[in-house]
Amino acid sequence: MYRIFILFSLLMAELFGNSQAPQIVEGFTYDHLLILMSILIVVFIFRQIELKKINKQLHGSIQDIEAIMNSTVEGIIISEDTKCIQMNDAARELLQIGKDEPVEGLSPLHFIAEDSRSKVVENFKKDEVELYEVNIQKRDGTISPALVKGKNITFLNKKVRVSLIVDMSDIKRKELQFLQQSKLAALGEMIGNIAHQWRQPLSVVSTSATGMKLQKEHGILSDEQFYDYCDMINENTQYLSQTIDDFRNFIKGDTKPVRFNLKNDTDSFIKLVDGTIKRYNIQVILELHENINIQGYPNELIQCFINIFNNSKDALVQNVDESERLIFISEYNTDTQAMIVFKDNAGGIPESILPKIFEPYFTTKSQSQGTGLGLHMSYNLIVNGMKGNIVATNEVYNFKGKTYKGAQFTITIPVEATE
Repeated sequence: MYRIFILFSLLMAELFGNSQAPQIVEGFTYDHLLILMSILIVVFIFRQIELKKINKQLHGSIQDIEAIMNSTVEGIIISEDTKCIQMNDAARELLQIGKDEPVEGLSPLHFIAEDSRSKVVENFKKDEVELYEVNIQKRDGTISPALVKGKNITFLNKKVRVSLIVDMSDIKRKELQFLQQSKLAALGEMIGNIAHQWRQPLSVVSTSATGMKLQKEHGILSDEQFYDYCDMINENTQYLSQTIDDFRNFIKGDTKPVRFNLKNDTDSFIKLVDGTIKRYNIQVILELHENINIQGYPNELIQCFINIFNNSKDALVQNVDESERLIFISEYNTDTQAMIVFKDNAGGIPESILPKIFEPYFTTKSQSQGTGLGLHMSYNLIVNGMKGNIVATNEVYNFKGKTYKGAQFTITIPVEATE
């Protein structure tokens, strides 16, 4: 370093006209010095050119990254120490931030609704988290559901957080529409069931009234017969009234989770499908327990049961002689979970489509017969609404000394309420 300093000093002296400077220092002449400085200058120039090229490439890379970010429909926020560095156009639109409005220094937590903030803060501490649902708060105060996923990465020598946001508003709205469509389809089935269930009681009421009138006209109506007729009319009208109550409760639906008895809910479901059971000569084998209580949506769970039942019914009618149509419903619980198992003897679900049956719009029926929404909505209610699970399998089993094969739906629901 000292030698280079001496050489540089001598060169400066030469350049500024110092003729008294020695011509040779430690074996180097001025010619050597000029060559050395020329090399240094050339290296410096090339280095500057290279730095400009690198800066240009870096600027181009940043522009490419921004272009990629802005080409996605998902919102992307890049932050450092919970402060925004950059966000793409989709995130700006979702959060109602102007396209040219600076976002540096904003906290992503500012856009999280109060009821979801603690969850996001906890997940920010993790290097990577899978998709989870939160409520975001837009600039105008609107609360919307969203899915969020986050990961820590190193970018431009900085440790930053990349957060992916997917707006769930339209999806939730469509799910509600799907649920209504599915329920309307079920209502048509229920009306048929009610008509079938009412036919016999109405016939009894009509026969009793006509019989009393006829016997009265001929003077042969005894007091005992009169009270018997009245009891039959009252009993059957009570049955009709109860059927209306069951149907009304089913239509009303649930807005908030409540604690309810699983057996009572299953009994209500059986009443609603009783007409179909009789019409298609289906034998339903029940194994229920009195003391299983769970937290959730009882009427919506009935809808799930109906969807599963209808799938089994259609398969039984198509594949099994009416003298052997079986549906098994069993319920039992552990310390933490209630389990409901539906099983039929219709031959099972083809293995090629078994993984797809809970997908939206998937159906093996014609459009006039099925929408492909029933099992999908059942899956959403049980998994997302009641924090449970539903699995479909094919099972081979014995019943009364005979071997059968059929589809089995196993539903598990937490006994205690979960957040």
